[in-house]
Amino acid sequence: YKCKNCDKRFCTTGNRRRHEQTHLEELEARAPYKCDQCEYRCSFSSNLSRHKLTHLDDNDPRKKSYACGTCGKAFSWQRSLHHHKKSHLEENVLKRPFKCDTCGIRFTMMCNMNRHKKKTH
Repeated sequence: YKCKNCDKRFCTTGNRRRHEQTHLEELEARAPYKCDQCEYRCSFSSNLSRHKLTHLDDNDPRKKSYACGTCGKAFSWQRSLHHHKKSHLEENVLKRPFKCDTCGIRFTMMCNMNRHKKKTH
């Protein structure tokens, strides 16, 4: 019986279940804050508070809305709007300053380029 979380195999389902519990315990230790509406977990209560805003209705006054002056697209966080505004810049190099050195695709944020490299190359 193979563990759902790693490549370990066990002779009985009971042993596999006991082992799988260790993965849950590790996750709870690393990310003790869990959303009560979905599976989201995190290490800091402030991140959980911010995440819970995603579950609010769009017309809820607790959910701040930051709208793009160019296209009207709305965001819950000002930081997200700031990153989005880069997509309206005219020059591609300014708009997407982070370039993958393997395939040449450009990104607005370095973290997106790094994620692309890990998943693609």
